[in-house]
Amino acid sequence: MNNPILFKARTVWQKLNAPIDRPLMVLTFALLAYATFIIGSASPQRISAHFANLAVGLSCLFVAAHITPQRLRNMTPSIYIAGVILLLAVALFGDISKGAQRWLNIGFTRIQPSEILKIAAPLMLAWFYFHRDEGLRHRDHLVAVCLLMLPVLLIAKQPDLGTGILVFLSGFFVLFLAGIPWKWISPLVIATIGIIGVLLVFGDTLCQRDQVWPLLRDYQKHRVCTMLNPTSDPLGKGFHIIQAMIAIGSGGLWGKGWGLGSQGHRIRNS
Repeated sequence: MNNPILFKARTVWQKLNAPIDRPLMVLTFALLAYATFIIGSASPQRISAHFANLAVGLSCLFVAAHITPQRLRNMTPSIYIAGVILLLAVALFGDISKGAQRWLNIGFTRIQPSEILKIAAPLMLAWFYFHRDEGLRHRDHLVAVCLLMLPVLLIAKQPDLGTGILVFLSGFFVLFLAGIPWKWISPLVIATIGIIGVLLVFGDTLCQRDQVWPLLRDYQKHRVCTMLNPTSDPLGKGFHIIQAMIAIGSGGLWGKGWGLGSQGHRIRNS
């Protein structure tokens, strides 16, 4: 190529394009196109916000694609520590909204540091096990559990039990794949199955208004009970579940057609 400017531009483009996994990008754009198609049918007034979110998301994806695994591994402890410090800052002087202290005001906007730990917690556990690859002992697993439970407990105290569970699960799978002893996992699995069984069998009784659930707040109990019986709060927590059931029931397997969904029109006209 004789033109040095074009040659330099092509070189820069090749460097920017090198880390992109083309089959993965094709699949991603296909899913995004389908999502845009569905949103345009169900809620066309949200298309502008949807495209803005796509622009932010794709920009973050592009930046993340250029971070090498080695660099990400080196950055992991700093990301984790920063996330935990921000969670402590939230606990000390975070903004309170609707009874929850989950946000941190940084002047020009508010951030929710718990979102950082959804990625930072499993990364930190992977980093920790990477440096213990010679031979894992029980105390190594114990340290890993502490690394996971520190942000989980800080998030649950905000209170934000849903995000706390997500962070716990994201880290739990790292612990599981790292070979944490089954005798540590079994009590958690048995307790989870037992709680689900009790809710399914005695849900109507436990969801009575005068029943107090230990370790949970009233709104958390209300969310669980609404999931079990959406009709208990048809205009509140159960609204979207009921509308989804009606939409699936009326549209069937193939739906009613683009822009003809009855629930979309109902929500827009309400």
